[in-house]
Amino acid sequence: MTFSDVGLSQVSLLIGQDVPEALIPLEVSRGNAGDPYAVRTLLGWCLNGPIGKRTSVDACVNFLCAERHKIPQLEEQVERFWRLESSEQQSDDLPFSVNDHRVIAMWEQTMKLSGGHYEMAIPFKTRPHFPDNKVMALKRLESLRKRLIMNPKVFNDYKNGIGDVLSKGYATKLSFVDNNRDDGAVWYLPHHCVLHPRKQKLRIVFDCAAKYEDVSLNDRVHQGPDLMNKLVGVLIRFRQEHIAIMADIEAMFCQVYVPRNDQDVLRFLWWPDGDLSREPETYRMTIHLFGGFGAPVVPAMRCSVQQKITELISRRK
Repeated sequence: MTFSDVGLSQVSLLIGQDVPEALIPLEVSRGNAGDPYAVRTLLGWCLNGPIGKRTSVDACVNFLCAERHKIPQLEEQVERFWRLESSEQQSDDLPFSVNDHRVIAMWEQTMKLSGGHYEMAIPFKTRPHFPDNKVMALKRLESLRKRLIMNPKVFNDYKNGIGDVLSKGYATKLSFVDNNRDDGAVWYLPHHCVLHPRKQKLRIVFDCAAKYEDVSLNDRVHQGPDLMNKLVGVLIRFRQEHIAIMADIEAMFCQVYVPRNDQDVLRFLWWPDGDLSREPETYRMTIHLFGGFGAPVVPAMRCSVQQKITELISRRK
């Protein structure tokens, strides 16, 4: 973590104690005893503490905002160029935040292989307790119904898409007993469709960012670290050995399952058999959603691929 130099003449904002939301620490990074410490707030990273030996003419900065939203200065542009030219960008081992380490520890404790699929818990920030947002989901579903009625082809593709999700076990219909869950760990996801501009292929999207009473599922879940391999690193490792193996995992983001107790925050509404004239029923996803908190898919897929490669090598021997 680096902080740019800021002179006293560049101070542009003073935050008083009457705005506590701007000062609440979201993350803290500390060094040795006597060193400054960094705090992440809603306004960005801030540095607190002494900046050196104080004399009669020196100023002591106790609060310094480190994020600046303006055109990059010359030194920033040069630093970015050096990073691109160096091997730093080739490494996949990028530094993780405190929350990232917390999420990884959670995955290590909860990940297990069950029925040929890896299962990983949703990384909640705290024990989930959501408001009842079924009204919002019903309102969005009614809007979707009007759109489907106006476009029979989209409706047919949408119905087939939901049917495919259910037939493959990526979602299940809620039973009467599960429907009466009252511990607050319940959330309804509105959904809609998007069309690929060239392929004209319909894709159903579950809206994890939809808010109700200023709450969304994404707000209550850690997004987790970026575990995707960098392209430069992949290309360099491709040249290290004599043989390289390339594979594709069908429906990759549908292969990592959610524990049964977490699935009720992934509920959604749909009409039985796609009949728009009937009352909608409640279903719930059993897999981690693409575009939501999809980070658990990456380590699980790595484990799956490594396991398959190990099996192939052992068979060859």
